[in-house]
Amino acid sequence: MRHRQKALSSAVVAAVSSALLLTAAAPAPARPAGQGSETLRAIEAATGTGDIARPTAAGEGKAAATATETGQGSVSVTVPSTSSEAVEIVAPDGGKLRLDLPAGRQVQGVTSENGTVVYTGAGRSTDIAVQPTTDGGARALVALKDDTAPREHRFGLDLPEGFGLRPAEDGGYDIGFTADGIEATAGHIDPAWAKDADGNDVATEYRLDGGDLVQSVEHDSDTAFPVVADPKVTWGWGIYAKYNRAETKRMAKGMTKAKYAAALCGFLPGVVGAGCALTVYDSLGSITNTFKNADKAGKCVKMKYSLPPPIPLQWNTTKC
Repeated sequence: MRHRQKALSSAVVAAVSSALLLTAAAPAPARPAGQGSETLRAIEAATGTGDIARPTAAGEGKAAATATETGQGSVSVTVPSTSSEAVEIVAPDGGKLRLDLPAGRQVQGVTSENGTVVYTGAGRSTDIAVQPTTDGGARALVALKDDTAPREHRFGLDLPEGFGLRPAEDGGYDIGFTADGIEATAGHIDPAWAKDADGNDVATEYRLDGGDLVQSVEHDSDTAFPVVADPKVTWGWGIYAKYNRAETKRMAKGMTKAKYAAALCGFLPGVVGAGCALTVYDSLGSITNTFKNADKAGKCVKMKYSLPPPIPLQWNTTKC
């Protein structure tokens, strides 16, 4: 699928916080029947159910909808009623990240009592499922029913303008942007994983193809089916900014409060504000020492922000 881009708004970056609380749950939906129930059991055995966000009342065209409260507003995850539509994660101002499912057929989703939405027969020898999670994200799962199932599964990503994917240290991908030598991260795709029906790991990896995330699953004659695999996408949990070696060295030399405020807050698109500057002024000594210590050790600095307003919450040295 072609990579679509939408305009970046301040609240795409502002839909962030580290304290997420689930809203009240709706009455328990129906449980999938037949083959769908077998898929459901396999998926929930592989993922567990403790972090699945229980749905609120779902509107027209939705199989499930959840909301998490950030303190500045709700981040919602909407799971579509059919497999041909996209999963949406929406920031408090309406800024969206969309994830397309790897469906070859349009089938109706059925929501389980735990909140897993199953699309039975959405692909060749493949069922698809979605689990909204309590950290403001979603798992998009494939359940491969036999050895005729495809080995590659394509997930289209619709990211805000200016955002892209870059490899993360854990083997997944960070969702973010780069400005003035500073790498800022606003979301994450967890490392690829896959398990067979016996709980054994199955070889799997990601690759990027244009704007799509492609997961390959290398099942073989020893694989016990069904095989469950997924990418998990988290969006709206924080802004993490990593200063490269040159920027860390520059900041370590010391500067006026106003220049520090500009350097620490100015790269955030459209969200420079008095709240960020005020926090920088109050914490300038600690922030300055962190940059100086990092520079002496040949390291870089990573900062966590909560928005809005753009307030630095944590800062520490890290590998460059």
